[in-house]
Amino acid sequence: GEETDDNRPLIKGTGAEPGNTITVYNGDKVIGTATVQADGTWSLEPTTPLPDGRYTLTAKETDGVGNVSGPSGEYIINVATVPPQAPTLDTVYDDVAPHADYLQKGDVTNDTTPTLSGSSGVAGGTISIYDNGRLIGTTTVGSNGSWSFTPDTALADGSHSFTATVTDGVGRTSEPTGGFGIVIDTKAPDAASDLLVTDNVGAYQGPVVSGDTTDDNTPTLSGRAEPGSTVNIIDNGQVIGSTKVNPDGTWSFTPDQALSN
Repeated sequence: GEETDDNRPLIKGTGAEPGNTITVYNGDKVIGTATVQADGTWSLEPTTPLPDGRYTLTAKETDGVGNVSGPSGEYIINVATVPPQAPTLDTVYDDVAPHADYLQKGDVTNDTTPTLSGSSGVAGGTISIYDNGRLIGTTTVGSNGSWSFTPDTALADGSHSFTATVTDGVGRTSEPTGGFGIVIDTKAPDAASDLLVTDNVGAYQGPVVSGDTTDDNTPTLSGRAEPGSTVNIIDNGQVIGSTKVNPDGTWSFTPDQALSN
């Protein structure tokens, strides 16, 4: 009942009469014949390659005058030469605060050991996980077809593209999944720099020097920070808003509500 990836497996037996002919059947179809050797052994390979599938093999012995024995006991094999389908890599989960949640492709995370999960039609198969093409670990497909993997070693900051393959019980390996890319960033950003407050109201409009007075109660603040990061605007210890930094490192913010005098 075991699987083989050999579509012309060697079939052999013993205890036959030398010189007789052994005919091997799959059901009632002949797949090959062999002559019994002087020591009573015989062997053969199927005349043509066996298509993938389940085979119930039996053998009959024919003597020199055409007498045919009854069939031997059944011997079952499963021929499987086609690699399994690629598994799926469905989710990557960040379980590190403050943003513990499922990640989308391209997301940034501070979790250096995110959990990858997916499914495969090869229950008991081995899932191999690759990061930027480098094997980082393996896991086993459960009986329900699901799998999950968490790296044992922390991944470095930077871009990561995860892929997975599945290998079945006879060593056939699927094509890889498509990549699931994320960015790991555990380094706190540098403080925002080049802070500028701009007055957009009244007779004077333009930059406001630190300590100056302005008649604009919703001045525009701007500066530079790490691209993609979030700048929180704090007024006397209270967060009054936030904004995302542009790809070029610039940001700006104008309060929605007027600031008090």
